[in-house]
Amino acid sequence: MTPTRLHDLLLTYWPGADLGFCAVWAENVDTADMAVRLGADPATATTCTLRGISRGFHEDPPGDDVGIVLIGRSGTWALALQVQGSDITSPAAMAALSGGGGRAVGIGWHANGGHAVDYAADGAVSPTCSMTGREIDAAWLDAPHTRYLLRPA
Repeated sequence: MTPTRLHDLLLTYWPGADLGFCAVWAENVDTADMAVRLGADPATATTCTLRGISRGFHEDPPGDDVGIVLIGRSGTWALALQVQGSDITSPAAMAALSGGGGRAVGIGWHANGGHAVDYAADGAVSPTCSMTGREIDAAWLDAPHTRYLLRPA
């Protein structure tokens, strides 16, 4: 496995991944609850794959300040992939996703730097990381999940 395997895989599904991308796995959270904890707008819920995540935005594109996130199951964990913005790896989001005795693991990178691996347990963000859960693979990227918009507060 090459160090750029995930990046290369994501580029085949979403060319914008070259500019930035983040993902969070959350334990003990279902996908609808994950959306709520991330502050997603439930009225924007749309079933799609990563390849189709921009469908419908040509007529009414979200602003640059609006996050676009795809949420689905990944084994026993919920997984959120954000293709616009990096709200889901903020300390507040990580704390919210891990609240109530769960864990959250986040990764992110940006073309201008700021790459990170984040870990939170029971609402507390930690500088250490214990990676678990299923990796992002072609099967997950090909499956339909739910897209949401994260509107600025």
